[in-house]
Amino acid sequence: MKKLLAVIGAAFAAITGTWPAHAGGYQYQIIDYPGAPQTEIFGINNKGVAVGNGFGFTNVTSIPFQYDYRMRQLTVVPAASGYSETDLLGINNLGVIVGSVASLDGTTTSAFIRRTDGTFTVFRQPGWDNSQARGINDAGLVCGFSASADSSSLVGFIFDPRNNAFTSVLPSPLTIVSGINNRGQIAGSVYLLGDVAYPGSPQGLYAFVRNADGRVTLFRVNGVPTRARGISDSGVITGFLNDPTTTYKGFVTTLQGSSTYQAVSIPDASLLANPLGGITYAQGIVNNGVVSGTAVDTAGIWHGFIATPK
Repeated sequence: MKKLLAVIGAAFAAITGTWPAHAGGYQYQIIDYPGAPQTEIFGINNKGVAVGNGFGFTNVTSIPFQYDYRMRQLTVVPAASGYSETDLLGINNLGVIVGSVASLDGTTTSAFIRRTDGTFTVFRQPGWDNSQARGINDAGLVCGFSASADSSSLVGFIFDPRNNAFTSVLPSPLTIVSGINNRGQIAGSVYLLGDVAYPGSPQGLYAFVRNADGRVTLFRVNGVPTRARGISDSGVITGFLNDPTTTYKGFVTTLQGSSTYQAVSIPDASLLANPLGGITYAQGIVNNGVVSGTAVDTAGIWHGFIATPK
């Protein structure tokens, strides 16, 4: 414990490796928090700073951090006081971070906004037992999702902290809203029953983009369950899809036109497949096309990654 506490607030080099272009012309940095059994990375901003968490320790729940992929430098972010766990999930270009905190008894989860002065604002969507913030844009709009106590029902949300106002998005048995851009578009995934996405559509998970005016476009990549997680200011979307060989691969795509459902086709060679040979969870994307996320190797170990277009 003393060794872990000694690095709080310090900047240091993460354990990284660089692989040549792989799957769709990306160069990968694999990031491991020093000494952590597992590492995950979620959102990223246009300045090249991603957020994530080292976890799997026996003496602490997790250690939140920022990672500057250009400097290859990792900085520990002090956890929120009064909670058993703090997880960093999104960051805007101003350095404001969002995520989730767990109560001391571990029974509830709340969303938070962490400002650049280190102060936290913790909140939950009214009427819901648990909330998690996943993204924030430069105007301060926050996106995320809330869940019932038994996790049988989830709803996406957009939260405007200036007015303390929530907008609910696509309630379902499994709704995740994860990305928001500076145009107010959000990206996520929703579980739908059959015939809802389009006549004859199967039940299951669909990715979606919701415009600032409320219009929603559903989509699937290659006809399989798809989850959107990040969206750039120009509307480029990243996320991951079910894959029969590795369970999940990442994707980068854009939508065309204004139809309410779009079938997207991406060749397998253009999907994101991390160089460790396992699962690829693409989570964030920025305006220069850099993708952040988590790679799970064939031994089941989690690693953060940054994928840079070649």
